[in-house]
Amino acid sequence: MSTTTRKVVLGETINLEIDIRDANDTKVDADSTPEVTIIDPLDNIVRTASTSGVTRLSTGRYRLSYTLSSSARTGIYIDRWRASVGGFTTTAN
Repeated sequence: MSTTTRKVVLGETINLEIDIRDANDTKVDADSTPEVTIIDPLDNIVRTASTSGVTRLSTGRYRLSYTLSSSARTGIYIDRWRASVGGFTTTAN
């Protein structure tokens, strides 16, 4: 799985996306909708693992639109994705 790092202004919405690929680097769908957890700069979980809001854009590509509170801490946030493919579960940040 792969994700991208971006800079976001507090209060803005960011589209978090992930590509899921098999061993041959071919995009494949997850067995079910991937879960996303969001962790703030102090390692606090600000979104517990959930499939809520996650949409499939195309084969192997999923998106979550997430709005960062205008009072959120500044710093690096982690979007941790968890997905299963062929019964094997993996995570990616």
